[in-house]
Order: sequence, then C-alpha cells, then structure tokens
Amino acid sequence: MTFAARGMLLLYVSVLLTCSVASAEIAVSANDAKPKLTDGVVSVDSNRGSDNIAILDMQGPMPKVIATVDNVPTSVVGPPSSVAITPDEGLALVSASTKIDPNDSTKTTSDNTLTVIDLKASPPAVIAKLNKTLNQVIAEPAVRERLTAAGVIVQGGSPEAFGQMMDRELARWDAVRKAAGLEQR
Repeated sequence: MTFAARGMLLLYVSVLLTCSVASAEIAVSANDAKPKLTDGVVSVDSNRGSDNIAILDMQGPMPKVIATVDNVPTSVVGPPSSVAITPDEGLALVSASTKIDPNDSTKTTSDNTLTVIDLKASPPAVIAKLNKTLNQVIAEPAVRERLTAAGVIVQGGSPEAFGQMMDRELARWDAVRKAAGLEQR
C-alpha cells in the first residue's frame, strides 16, 4: 500500500474511530447497489437502484427497519468499515470507496466520499458529503501533527486523484498476484 493510500485509509479510520462502541438500540446497514455477483463473477448491475442506508431498530426480538435514506454513496468493498454510528446514535458516517465510472457505466472507479447522516432528523437525512472538508481538516497543522505522530502519512486530494492512486495500487498488486501464480477472485 502506498503512503498516499495508507494516509487516506488511516484518515478514514481515525474519523470512524471517534465513534466508540456502545450498546446499540439502532443499527445502520449500508446497501451498495452497484455490484452484482453472477456465477462467482462480480460485475456492475445495469438494473441498479441507488446506494442507500437502512436504519434498524434493534430493541425488539427481531430487527425492524424504521427508515431508509436513498442516494447515500457506499461500498461493500473496504476497508474502512462502511458505517459508524456516534455513541449518542445521532449521526451515521458512511464511506464509499467505489462509484460508477462516469466514463463507462458498466465499471466502477475509486471514490473517497464520507457522508454524514442526521439520524435524529425526521425523516433521517444526509447533512454532508465530505471531501473538501476532510482536505481542509487535514491541512490544519495540529491535525497533521497528531496524525503524523500516530504514524499516518497525511495526504489529501480529490476523489479523482484518490481513484488514480487506487488504480496504480490495484495494477501493482495485480502484478504481484500474477507473479505469485494466484488466481483472481
């Protein structure tokens, strides 16, 4: 993993780690509408809906969907984990590491969107899709210093730059896989 990839990954993880584990009364399920699995082969679903989240009430004997929020970018591919909930169950943070390729709707490309959902709103609603803000935050000297002290190589950028870096990393690790004689799964 390159320094840039490690930096972005650790940035997302550090944001998600601010959400501590608590006894949940709700759960949030992120639902990625992009992939389709046919005979073990992943492809882009041409009949897809939009990515969304489902908010589940976990208090009864069976989970119950109490709300859904459409158009929340997410990915089943990780890390990081695609959902975190604040301890007070007021916000959900949902990450997306892939999106539909704007140049070819039959493919996905890398993304680095973090969406913030207000779970206490009625109905729950997206309140922010962060990329620009994350770049501003990691540009703050105190934040950079703290992340660097934790071993993070801090590097921001656009979703496009992140996608290009991920494409380079995928090609690099695919070459390693091939050289090792491993099958692609």
